[in-house]
Amino acid sequence: MRTGIKFSTLLGWFATAVLQGTLALLVVYVIYIFFPGLDISTRWGWLLTLLAIWLGFTLGISLGGWIYLRMRRMADSPAVVTRMMWTAASTFLPLAVLAVIGSRYDPAETQEFAAAILENWEPRLSQAALWLGILGFHLPGMLRRE
Repeated sequence: MRTGIKFSTLLGWFATAVLQGTLALLVVYVIYIFFPGLDISTRWGWLLTLLAIWLGFTLGISLGGWIYLRMRRMADSPAVVTRMMWTAASTFLPLAVLAVIGSRYDPAETQEFAAAILENWEPRLSQAALWLGILGFHLPGMLRRE
């Protein structure tokens, strides 16, 4: 019986992570629809794009987690604002590293910038930001149990 409870908990966390990741990517997509002027041909535009990714990941992960908490009726869980702050902080770290790495290159030189940043670092660090954001949302609940 205890194994069934642990399996259902793991299944719930997995389903929540999938929901959070999907909503995060959906929110980023909606941001790009509403702000079509975000391009990466200038340094300012590229930094605004990173800001949009950070905002979309934070809002999408928090929204997915809030839905999860509402479905489980977890009134005693840490506040949603605390979880959102953890999500924002853990999503920000890899994107800040990406901004620092990208600041060494000029976006106007598209070949070099595309090869170094867009094809190499941005996909890896964006995925790291997504997964760390999901972990950051669940971390206050894990710390509270112990």
